Amino acid sequence: MTRRMMNWKESDKISSGLRKDRLCLDNNGVAGYFEDLPKLLFILFAVGLFVTNTIIVYGAYNRFNESTMMMDNLNGFSDEILNWDNITLDQEGVLNGQAFDNMDIDDWEYQFSPQLKNFEYQIMILDRSEYIETLHGERQNFGPISTEDRPIGVDVYSKSTPIVVEDEDGNYRASFMIVAIWR
Repeated sequence: MTRRMMNWKESDKISSGLRKDRLCLDNNGVAGYFEDLPKLLFILFAVGLFVTNTIIVYGAYNRFNESTMMMDNLNGFSDEILNWDNITLDQEGVLNGQAFDNMDIDDWEYQFSPQLKNFEYQIMILDRSEYIETLHGERQNFGPISTEDRPIGVDVYSKSTPIVVEDEDGNYRASFMIVAIWR
């Protein structure tokens, strides 16, 4: 048997014939890069979902911390008001009604500066004593004492505290002090 060497043209014909047969007869086929496309899309979707959820959770965490800090500021600010010497009397928990009449916003801002407090505030005293209404005919409300108008679309934190206010006649009036703060 003689061995004959094939030239490159003959070998190319044979190999191309085999490739055609294989593509025609074989059901597997070759897809190339498109075979990994669904996996790639799934990975991109999963990473995008992870990043989105991380951003949402981080924002919720910051809102919770801001809310907690503002509630702590509100409680401390309310206590400062109730212990302020200009409006308190010698009795604990009794505020001076005449002092509220004689004070203006400058007195409040001097004692409780919004720049130092890092928030704006509004204070109202609402008279809720029922027997005063029948004896004297009107309620004695004070305020609102506000450093600036309440903005729309901003979180406002408020607290209502029951207090007693002594009026100029020496009568004690059951009242509520409503303190609101915002940034």
